[in-house]
Amino acid sequence: MKQFSKIFLIIFAAFLLFKGTGFAQEGVFRAVHLLNLKSVENEAKLIAMLEDFNKIVAKVGYPNIQYNLWKERGDREEGQFKYIFESTWPDQATYDKVHNNEEYQTVFKKYKTQYEELIKEDVYSRYIPLN
Repeated sequence: MKQFSKIFLIIFAAFLLFKGTGFAQEGVFRAVHLLNLKSVENEAKLIAMLEDFNKIVAKVGYPNIQYNLWKERGDREEGQFKYIFESTWPDQATYDKVHNNEEYQTVFKKYKTQYEELIKEDVYSRYIPLN
């Protein structure tokens, strides 16, 4: 999915731009993907992928950091995005350590095309706590 690749490149460029300013090294943040899947049947496939990534994150030494998939409840007026997957990171250094890990990179490359086939829309953002 070209949109996923564009978003990934924008985030990577922003990281490089802010790396020297201290912005990228500050504390806790939450990484959030707002998603629409191409099919409800893709839920199980995405969950399996995230579980594989969670195993690697734990193996690298962070068992309390998890990728979590959420689905809109559907009992109210529907929003633009039906799913989110998110993870909370104590700092940029931890995020980088995990994402640069060789096993993580191998699994990322393995799933990249499959992920793009499952996803209709993906908007990535990072959030910092305000209180």
